[in-house]
Amino acid sequence: MKKSALFLFGNGVEELELIAPVDLLRRAGVAVTMATMGEGIHLQSRGGIVFHADTTFAEIHINDFDIIVIPGGPGVI
Repeated sequence: MKKSALFLFGNGVEELELIAPVDLLRRAGVAVTMATMGEGIHLQSRGGIVFHADTTFAEIHINDFDIIVIPGGPGVI
Protein backbone atom coordinates (compact mmCIF):
# COMPACT_ATOMS: atom_id res chain seq x y z
CA MET A 1 0.00 0.00 0.00
CA LYS A 2 1.35 3.42 -0.98
CA LYS A 3 2.12 5.70 1.96
CA SER A 4 0.34 9.05 2.18
CA ALA A 5 1.29 12.38 3.71
CA LEU A 6 -0.81 15.43 4.45
CA PHE A 7 0.78 18.88 4.50
CA LEU A 8 -1.30 21.50 6.30
CA PHE A 9 -0.31 25.12 5.84
CA GLY A 10 -1.64 28.63 6.21
CA ASN A 11 -0.80 32.15 5.08
CA GLY A 12 2.79 33.03 5.91
CA VAL A 13 4.17 29.49 5.53
CA GLU A 14 7.94 29.26 5.05
CA GLU A 15 8.45 28.31 1.39
CA LEU A 16 11.29 25.82 1.85
CA GLU A 17 9.63 24.13 4.82
CA LEU A 18 6.69 23.32 2.54
CA ILE A 19 8.20 22.71 -0.89
CA ALA A 20 11.40 20.79 -0.05
CA PRO A 21 9.76 17.97 1.94
CA VAL A 22 6.81 17.75 -0.49
CA ASP A 23 9.26 17.33 -3.37
CA LEU A 24 11.37 14.72 -1.55
CA LEU A 25 8.38 12.65 -0.48
CA ARG A 26 6.83 12.71 -3.95
CA ARG A 27 10.14 11.58 -5.46
CA ALA A 28 10.15 8.72 -2.94
CA GLY A 29 6.72 7.58 -4.11
CA VAL A 30 4.63 8.96 -1.24
CA ALA A 31 1.16 10.28 -2.13
CA VAL A 32 1.28 13.88 -0.90
CA THR A 33 -1.78 16.06 -0.38
CA MET A 34 -1.36 19.77 0.31
CA ALA A 35 -4.24 21.31 2.25
CA THR A 36 -4.76 24.86 3.44
CA MET A 37 -6.02 25.69 6.90
CA GLY A 38 -8.09 28.51 5.41
CA GLU A 39 -11.22 28.58 3.30
CA GLY A 40 -9.60 28.79 -0.13
CA ILE A 41 -6.92 26.74 -1.83
CA HIS A 42 -4.63 29.70 -2.65
CA LEU A 43 -2.43 31.09 0.11
CA GLN A 44 0.57 33.37 0.22
CA SER A 45 3.91 32.36 1.73
CA ARG A 46 6.04 34.49 4.01
CA GLY A 47 8.07 35.61 1.00
CA GLY A 48 5.00 36.50 -1.08
CA ILE A 49 4.78 33.36 -3.25
CA VAL A 50 1.22 32.21 -3.87
CA PHE A 51 0.69 28.46 -3.39
CA HIS A 52 -2.08 26.42 -4.94
CA ALA A 53 -3.10 23.58 -2.60
CA ASP A 54 -4.93 20.40 -3.50
CA THR A 55 -7.75 20.98 -1.04
CA THR A 56 -8.71 22.55 2.30
CA PHE A 57 -8.51 21.04 5.76
CA ALA A 58 -12.31 21.06 5.98
CA GLU A 59 -12.57 18.73 2.98
CA ILE A 60 -10.16 15.98 4.09
CA HIS A 61 -10.50 12.87 6.22
CA ILE A 62 -7.59 12.98 8.65
CA ASN A 63 -7.52 9.20 9.10
CA ASP A 64 -6.68 8.72 5.41
CA PHE A 65 -3.05 9.77 5.99
CA ASP A 66 -0.02 8.02 7.46
CA ILE A 67 1.68 11.27 8.46
CA ILE A 68 0.71 14.90 8.93
CA VAL A 69 3.27 17.67 8.38
CA ILE A 70 2.75 21.25 9.47
CA PRO A 71 5.47 23.50 8.01
CA GLY A 72 6.50 26.54 10.08
CA GLY A 73 5.88 30.21 9.59
CA PRO A 74 3.71 32.97 11.03
CA GLY A 75 0.58 31.14 9.85
CA VAL A 76 1.13 28.28 12.32
CA ILE A 77 -0.87 28.60 15.51
